[in-house]
Amino acid sequence: DQRDAAMSEAIAGLAENDPVAASLQVASLSDGEAIEDAVASVARNWAQEDAGAAAEWLVQQNTDELGPPMENAMRNWVRQDQAAALEFIEAQPSGDLRDTAVNSYIRSNRSADFQDTIALAESIADEDVRAQSIGVGISRLFQKDKEAATTYAQETEYLTDEQAERILRRAESGGGGRRGGGFGRR
Repeated sequence: DQRDAAMSEAIAGLAENDPVAASLQVASLSDGEAIEDAVASVARNWAQEDAGAAAEWLVQQNTDELGPPMENAMRNWVRQDQAAALEFIEAQPSGDLRDTAVNSYIRSNRSADFQDTIALAESIADEDVRAQSIGVGISRLFQKDKEAATTYAQETEYLTDEQAERILRRAESGGGGRRGGGFGRR
């Protein structure tokens, strides 16, 4: 464990200058926490240069804590190449990592069309994450077309009545598009 912890720190240092070389060293780790730390460091640094490569690398990693690194990679990728980020998402199998990528894409892509955003949000398997993403889309639409946003929130099968009410209250107060949004179940 101590060897892996030291190696993880060395990988993090290498990732600052050469994330690709650092990514190759992650496989030498056996401790779960050290792997998670190294993966996060590599992905964070790599995503600044080439978010697409970082995201592709992340889906190949065998660790449970890929959510935060994927969120970071998608935020960067949306800034670098929205179309490629969307293409990546569409190629991913259903599951937690895809849900995380979609949610981060939606939160990061403020210029997306409402219908496209909602279609993507509705494809999220996890109910709470789906409600969060739908809430972001509704809140953005609310600023442009309050009536359309309200109608969608009240009529969609993807939200409970309680979720729809909470999202509309937050949108009315102007707080729905922020990070964290609070649209999931409580």
